[in-house]
Amino acid sequence: MTNIDVSEDFPEGELFELSECTYGVTKKHWMCGTESNEHIQLVALFELIDREEYDLLDDGEDDAYPVIVEISVMVHPKFFAQEFIERFIEPDIEGDYLLYDALTDAYMYGCHIPVNPESISSSRTCDVESIVNDTRCGKFRHFKNFDDAKKYIREIYVPHMDAIMGLCGFFLDVPMNAVGTTGWDFIYEMTEGKDAFKESFDRVMNEKVEKVIRYTQEGTL
Repeated sequence: MTNIDVSEDFPEGELFELSECTYGVTKKHWMCGTESNEHIQLVALFELIDREEYDLLDDGEDDAYPVIVEISVMVHPKFFAQEFIERFIEPDIEGDYLLYDALTDAYMYGCHIPVNPESISSSRTCDVESIVNDTRCGKFRHFKNFDDAKKYIREIYVPHMDAIMGLCGFFLDVPMNAVGTTGWDFIYEMTEGKDAFKESFDRVMNEKVEKVIRYTQEGTL
């Protein structure tokens, strides 16, 4: 059994570094709850991506603003279930699992919930150059470089996360793929070790079975 070392917690409300392009922030009142635990602390993660470096720019896109920020919400590692940890932990890790390492590895494993602070309106401003592309998936801000993006994260996105976390029940309800996987499925995976995709797939299959039963009983879908 691997224990996560929580002796040194993340700084309260301050941006902390996981890697040169990934940062996090958490506050004790950023909470969601399940039947098993009514008080699960959440963490916001910000990953800076240079789309030009990875050849991800679309044809005709302005290459002067290649950097984007992907923003996600995860459970604080101190709430990780042992079954969840075993899915991503490196086999050579011995002793206590450092808090920062656990969060980084869980993020790389892919169990995180995307959010978009661009949907929040406020009077806050930041003196960095950026552009916003309005796509069918929402508005996304593009920056010239990592320094500008990090400054915008500190001055705009981190304060906006208060509003998003206050509406966590809403964004956790939103399906994230065609199978209908929601943020709650990921919360249950991180905190109880359930398989998020299996849970959503089983839910879809059960709905189909119920429709068939209803059709045989009532003659209508």
